[in-house]
Amino acid sequence: MNDEQNTKERILKTAAEIFAEHGFEQTSMRVIAEKSNVTKPAVYYYFPDKKHLFEEIIKLALVHASANLKMIDASSKPAVEKLYDVVMARFGEILDHPEIARFTFNVMSGNIPFGISVDLLTELKPHMDFLYKIIENGRKNGEFRSDFDIQSFMFCLFGAINTYIMRFFRLNINELNLQRAKLLVDTLVEGIANRDYVKES
Repeated sequence: MNDEQNTKERILKTAAEIFAEHGFEQTSMRVIAEKSNVTKPAVYYYFPDKKHLFEEIIKLALVHASANLKMIDASSKPAVEKLYDVVMARFGEILDHPEIARFTFNVMSGNIPFGISVDLLTELKPHMDFLYKIIENGRKNGEFRSDFDIQSFMFCLFGAINTYIMRFFRLNINELNLQRAKLLVDTLVEGIANRDYVKES
């Protein structure tokens, strides 16, 4: 990564942290510049206004998530192990990029300023489709029962993940590890598991 890329990423991460703490309206480009240790013109060099900067942070978070999902999709693991990987990928994003993750958590909670052009539902659809495919394949290969609602299971999974994220950011409780990811997935999968399924060797 060159100096220009480093500067841009530093501005994005700093802005994400300030937006998450103070909100969009209460955050100024001047403060972002000061906290990023760059000049105000430097911020405007990369981002024409605060709205575009906000949108770029959302896009950066989606890029991180998409890269992780592509790696999971390429593996030949059973569905339940792919679900472990999905949860761990989300946990990893939080631990590796806490500023971006906290910002994203706030955005997903509905804190989106008026005029932001990023359509989260559209942007997140490929991620939801990917998770749906994992679970559907688990049903097709016999890992999971065929008589449960996939979307309801997905809501439960995301709700559980978001609870751990909330505890991490608001209560400073770090349970973002593989053991917790497996416990989370296993607890949910227990309800949809096919008791007659035998894993191929």
